[in-house]
Amino acid sequence: MTEPTDGIVVAPGEGKQYGRAGAWTLTTKAGNDDTRGAYTCQEMTVAPEFPGVRLHVHHNEDEAMYVLAGEVTARVGEQTHVLGAGAFILMPREVPHSFANPSPTEARVLVINSPGAVEKYFEETAELAKANGGQLDMQKQVELAKKYGIEFVL
Repeated sequence: MTEPTDGIVVAPGEGKQYGRAGAWTLTTKAGNDDTRGAYTCQEMTVAPEFPGVRLHVHHNEDEAMYVLAGEVTARVGEQTHVLGAGAFILMPREVPHSFANPSPTEARVLVINSPGAVEKYFEETAELAKANGGQLDMQKQVELAKKYGIEFVL
């Protein structure tokens, strides 16, 4: 882990970037190593009409989203919420959740996971999709998720 002495400044458009074409792009602003494992802060761009990620549970971390622009829907437990710019949602560990962007415009969301080690899962998910022509092989995705304490509700 790095030991920041003067803080961290990441300008607009900067940060480690990866994603899944036609779905989402994540830009890491502060990673697990930067925060001594406390959290990961990422800016996510969600493609228009992205049908969403499958319902899943994080066993190791809480996930929060703050909508910067556009609109997303998020399901937490049995409730689905429509979130516009300025809205915040907390998706606690052990609670099934998912998100989507059913609107015709792109959405930008600030995503915070605490603790932050889950960022490696997102990186590996992007690599899996890239290796498979942009699509996810669900069996490989399930195996990868288990490695990071994530379980899909199938």
